[in-house]
Amino acid sequence: IDIKIYCKDVNGNITYVDACGVCGGDNSCMLSTFSLKDLNPNSATYDTKISPKDYLGKAVLYYFPFSETWNTCISRFGSLNDLYNEYTNNGFGDIAIIGLGKNDDTPINDMVDGRDLPYLKDDAISNVWDNWGPEDRDLFFIRQDGWYHTKINLNSDFDEQAIKTLIEECLVCEDDSSCGLSARFYGC
Repeated sequence: IDIKIYCKDVNGNITYVDACGVCGGDNSCMLSTFSLKDLNPNSATYDTKISPKDYLGKAVLYYFPFSETWNTCISRFGSLNDLYNEYTNNGFGDIAIIGLGKNDDTPINDMVDGRDLPYLKDDAISNVWDNWGPEDRDLFFIRQDGWYHTKINLNSDFDEQAIKTLIEECLVCEDDSSCGLSARFYGC
């Protein structure tokens, strides 16, 4: 069933509410999709292509580091790995955290050493860095229903409690019957 909610736009024209809850909107809260290979040999998904659609039903955090060789970026990814393990060790399998580096030749060895999170590198076809528009060290939060929720920047600090709060906000869809409607009004 395709349900549309109609409204009047700013010019008084009858239109519909987009998936982001905006009258006459263009669904801009939806992020472009991609398919990139997991380059972390420690990850369970190593050497397979990863796409956002693979994680529907999970709250997903995408970390966009400045560089795979800068200590701050490496430390932040390590902290995210620890946070992920804390959640999964306590029975919360409904989250995923993925690193997504720039389209360059910087080696990832230091970034993934001792970490089991998937790590991807952008390419000219997917062009995620341009399409999603992150700043260096941004952390994007995607809801379980696949909608963009928010982003924070990890340049100055790693506020674990703030990140946990945002994860909890993304874990709102416990059954498929409520996900679509709640995302349209509250998630963008």
